[in-house]
Amino acid sequence: MDPFKQYIGTIEYDANFYGIVVAIAAVLITMDHAVSKSAKVIQSQLEREVNTLRVTQAGRLESISASGDKVFLGHKGKDFQFSDLKSVKVDFVECSALEDGSTDSLKPWLMKIA
Repeated sequence: MDPFKQYIGTIEYDANFYGIVVAIAAVLITMDHAVSKSAKVIQSQLEREVNTLRVTQAGRLESISASGDKVFLGHKGKDFQFSDLKSVKVDFVECSALEDGSTDSLKPWLMKIA
């Protein structure tokens, strides 16, 4: 998860991306409908994980932390939500590994960003 947060943070705060909105599709491929989690559940879990990482990073000792790697995603004093990101639009798309046409749910996302 830390590389995911770093990637999102780089896009959100790097001057090279200033003024550009980046679209990311988190494609969730289900293999077993009985035990698979919905996109909303996965999104919620990732948002909670980013919250945990924010608390963990805030507690790091200043002496062992590089000054340039501090990125705070979201709004301070509020739980993280992907919708809080200004220059990164993350959509969660469900696909099935068991059904024909399983990528049909990805096509509207591709059309939206094209």
